Amino acid sequence: MTPEHGTKPVPYRIDGGSFLRKFLVRLIAILLGLAIIGLVGYAYVGDLSPERGEKSVPVSVTFD
Repeated sequence: MTPEHGTKPVPYRIDGGSFLRKFLVRLIAILLGLAIIGLVGYAYVGDLSPERGEKSVPVSVTFD
């Protein structure tokens, strides 16, 4: 197989598009989707946490 016009064959070319580029775009899209789901889940769990406040409870102390 001889390259045309002095160009080297690119191993990742399929149907005129770059397989590696498509893979990276899909990978980044999946990671962004997971990050958004994680942030929404973190906000939801944070919303479920009980409210913090001070409570005064009388305590009796006995010294022997």
